[in-house]
Amino acid sequence: MTGMKSPSSFSRLYSMDGMTVSLQVQQVGGGEWVLRIHGRQGQVSEWLQCFDSLIEAMSAGLSAIQLEGIERFYADPILRRHKSPTGSLH
Repeated sequence: MTGMKSPSSFSRLYSMDGMTVSLQVQQVGGGEWVLRIHGRQGQVSEWLQCFDSLIEAMSAGLSAIQLEGIERFYADPILRRHKSPTGSLH
């Protein structure tokens, strides 16, 4: 169809092993797309690389989750590193 605009942003929830993250792709100047993955406590992993399309950016995010594990994006690594075995913060 002609005259249809593609969306300038897209988000998708992705769940694995009882954890859910939000993949968010946003179009920036020049038709490039930026990828961010939002975790459970508001932390954000943002790619420095821009992508040529929404599909390319979303694919990169899903691949990263599969390769690195969802926990890498789900929990704040600083808080995780400072927690004691009892769960309290140091």
